[in-house]
Formats: sequence, C-alpha cells, structure tokens
Amino acid sequence: MDKNYYKILGLDKSASKEEIKEAFKKAAILYHPDKNQGSSTAEEKFKLVNEAYQVLSDHHKKYIFDQKLYAQTTVMQPVDQNYSYRFQTSYDFMGHFGDKGTVVKTKHNKEWSGALFLATLLFVVATCFVLYFLR
Repeated sequence: MDKNYYKILGLDKSASKEEIKEAFKKAAILYHPDKNQGSSTAEEKFKLVNEAYQVLSDHHKKYIFDQKLYAQTTVMQPVDQNYSYRFQTSYDFMGHFGDKGTVVKTKHNKEWSGALFLATLLFVVATCFVLYFLR
C-alpha cells in the first residue's frame, strides 16, 4: 500500500468525520481544476484528494484501510517474543465496527505453557491407550 490517505488530507489517524470532511473541502478547493487551469499536477492531486475522501468517509472502507495501514506499520517494529499481539476492534450493540481498534498485548507464561503442553500430550496418549484396549 503506497498511499496514505491521512497524509494526503493532512490528517492524523485519530481524525473525526468532521475533521476529514473539513480537510477534504479545503484540499478540494485548493486543487480544483477550475482554479488551476491546465495544471496536470493539480488535477492529479485533486483526484488523490477525492480518492482519500471516498475511503476515509466510508466507515467500512476506512476500517479496511486502517487495518492495512496498521499491518504495514507493525511489520517493521520489533516484537517481544514473551508477548502475543492481536488487533481488537469494538462493536456497537448492532454489531457494527467501532471507530478505533486497539492492540491487545498478552504476556506468555512459559512455565505454564510447557506444563499445559505436557498435560495435553498425556491426555491424548491416555485416550488413545484406553480406546485401543476398549475395542
């Protein structure tokens, strides 16, 4: 993903719908083809501004864009192997996505992980053993 729609509109990721709309209006007036007759760069910027607004003003498209942007920025960051990370979004009572998601960081307990693995392995072996002799 090479386009950051927030940067195109000069916004922060936490911008509200009103801030997105206001930034779009300012940029659209600035780069409008009628005000910049014959300027191909202004026309290209106007198209980018429109594209950015189409994505950021639609709740579902914005959510997908934010997910891709989050994935792009977190891949390069070092990950602590003692924790697991997952992206959690909020839902309203109708089941719609919330505006903001959070990263949930969970610490691994390595002592319990090994014991849990051994207990599961023992259960599987015992179950196979019992099933073998009960047939």
